[in-house]
Amino acid sequence: LCIDASVRAAKDLGYKVLLIADACATRDLDLYDNTIEASFIQLSFMAALGSYYAKILTVEDFFSNTLQYFD
Repeated sequence: LCIDASVRAAKDLGYKVLLIADACATRDLDLYDNTIEASFIQLSFMAALGSYYAKILTVEDFFSNTLQYFD
């Protein structure tokens, strides 16, 4: 949730945001007697943030050519 809030706030303030998906993590969460697996939560948040708020990259992508994402 911290990354979600930070990315959204940064975008709202006019920043271009790069988010390294495999450099952050979450944990399993429980809701209504169901356990939602961390991998599903991670993918869901990355997909949602990537749709408008940030460019989603892997560590490998980031280190291969970061400057291209700021054009």
